[in-house]
Amino acid sequence: MTATITAKAISKSRKPGFLLEPLGWVQGRLGPAIEVEPRLFELLFGLDQSRMHLMALALAHLASDVTPDLALMLLQGRKNSILKLSVGHRPVGIDRMLRRLPRKVLGVEIYRKLVDLLNYPSTARYLHHSVAINERMIVGLHRLPAALRRPAIMTMFDRIGGMIWFVDGLGFLASRLDVPFDTLANQVGALNQPDQVAAKIRQLVDSLPLPDTLPPAAIGTFRRIDCVAEVRKLAKQWQNCLADYVLNINDGTSAVYLSEQLQAVCFLVRQGRMGWLLLQTKGPKNIDIEPDQLAEIHDAFAGAGIPDAIINDPIKRIVQTYQWLREVDDQEEIAA
Repeated sequence: MTATITAKAISKSRKPGFLLEPLGWVQGRLGPAIEVEPRLFELLFGLDQSRMHLMALALAHLASDVTPDLALMLLQGRKNSILKLSVGHRPVGIDRMLRRLPRKVLGVEIYRKLVDLLNYPSTARYLHHSVAINERMIVGLHRLPAALRRPAIMTMFDRIGGMIWFVDGLGFLASRLDVPFDTLANQVGALNQPDQVAAKIRQLVDSLPLPDTLPPAAIGTFRRIDCVAEVRKLAKQWQNCLADYVLNINDGTSAVYLSEQLQAVCFLVRQGRMGWLLLQTKGPKNIDIEPDQLAEIHDAFAGAGIPDAIINDPIKRIVQTYQWLREVDDQEEIAA
């Protein structure tokens, strides 16, 4: 790279731009170059949204240190040159994508996933027609296997919340159906309309047997608490709201697990025919559990067939949305 930094080049962009906070991790990558050439700092205030994301996308694909000359290229250079240097090619529709991303820098891996999605025809077409693109959408789309990268599935990202977990929810449904995930993914992915996908998922959920047992009495260092008096005592000692769920526990729709060793309580719920899921894990006085320990707890319960409830969120929403639409249709037919 032979470009040199001159006062003339830097003075080209003096219009107000983003504050520096939206730049996030990009500031750290540019820091050494700015220390060498402080005049680069002024250019940061002239960034528009597209240039900010172009620069971040390029840096996400560049492992080398950022020299002052490279920083100037990223801040003011030609888009094609930046993309050729970093990504190696110009992804189709990249201009539109950069304008529709959020008003702050995304994570490094998110930009890499975005480029992967733009290189895949079906996901690229979906993104090209999206009004707004956020981090969760990119992650959710990227997690879809090829069989599920279908218009009917991707359109549901605009209708259903929590679709980032759709693959996990479908995997849980496959385990409850006792069928291979790939088999279920191919069945669902073969459908042409979102309503057909919703109807299929509802049909499968309705076909599940009702859970006829409580979850295991013990999971790892956790033991299930069934005694009402013990639940009330624990709620009082730990100053939480477990006592409010005694009726749910009695009805067999909730369960409480205590690990005295880990000083943690897990609250489980039964979501209809889908079965038992882990809704929440807290310490005394509802303090949060350390992330590493929380991950180990989730793994232990998942190993017992009880995953985090969040993964079933899209399946639950799809079923509920479909039921609501059916009720509206039925009411309109009756009124007619």
